[in-house]
Amino acid sequence: MKNYFTRLIFWGVLFFIYKIGFSQTGFHFPEKSFVPGWKAGAQAEYYTNQTLSIHLDGAAEIFLEFGMQKLYFQTYTKNNSEIDVSVFRMNSQSGALGIFLMQKGPGENLSQLPPLNMVSRYQLLFTAGPYFVSMLNTTGNAHLLSALTACALALYRELAKENRWPSISRFPLKSSTAAGNADQEEILYKKLLGPLREKFPQLLPEQNLIKNSVRLICGPLSARGFGLDALLSALNISSRNPALAGKYMGPSSKKYNRMVYCFRNQPALKRTREKITQIFPVKNLNKGSFSILGASGKKITVEQNGLCWRLRIE
Repeated sequence: MKNYFTRLIFWGVLFFIYKIGFSQTGFHFPEKSFVPGWKAGAQAEYYTNQTLSIHLDGAAEIFLEFGMQKLYFQTYTKNNSEIDVSVFRMNSQSGALGIFLMQKGPGENLSQLPPLNMVSRYQLLFTAGPYFVSMLNTTGNAHLLSALTACALALYRELAKENRWPSISRFPLKSSTAAGNADQEEILYKKLLGPLREKFPQLLPEQNLIKNSVRLICGPLSARGFGLDALLSALNISSRNPALAGKYMGPSSKKYNRMVYCFRNQPALKRTREKITQIFPVKNLNKGSFSILGASGKKITVEQNGLCWRLRIE
């Protein structure tokens, strides 16, 4: 009986701590309806990196790898329609950008939203500084796009108050003319170049790049499919210092991968070289390029240029 009451008290305290109002967290969901008729749920939810798995059962690990610190969650309803809004506070802009690239699917990039956004019938995603915002239209009803975009504007305004970002003066409730998915990926990739250049002085080559394949790698989960194998353990990759990767289509439709990684300083570069010589039978890493063979049989060629490495995996 004693153990029963102990568990009851424990779960009660846990519920109180992590289902608190947002006045204690520094972020407020829009108090007024972003479109007439839509109403917020009775209680917004708040999760930390320690309790995220309560909300995202089985899917929390990838968000944690990208440096998730807090999650603010709210549901808005109108008649039988529902919009689920998740605002993730990551530990860096790189983390927000990385999870955006992982989560987005085919869709439209709207010029009226913060530049890095993707909109489809089922979701609206955008990033702003260290925040990643996911808005789900669970029914896929195309008529809810105006509500999604209006809610996104209201959320951005709330985030801008805290971070002193520039305001968005106009935000039409109707979508701009949609182009084909290939054109939309081209638009989004060009918008990505700005923040990517800040992090990676040497960008991925654009020739033969499959645009929708661009990813930020922060750890083993986001590195899946790129063939890094044991080399990943030698690199000091994290959400604050990720690698930039992409998939390519070569001659005769042969696919290969490329990656760019920049070390923070010379000591970090030296430590990685020492780890590589311990794992792989390779010497003379101080200059030029070298090649290693991963456990999966893929050849990894590394071109060294100062603190930045460019890798080709095939």
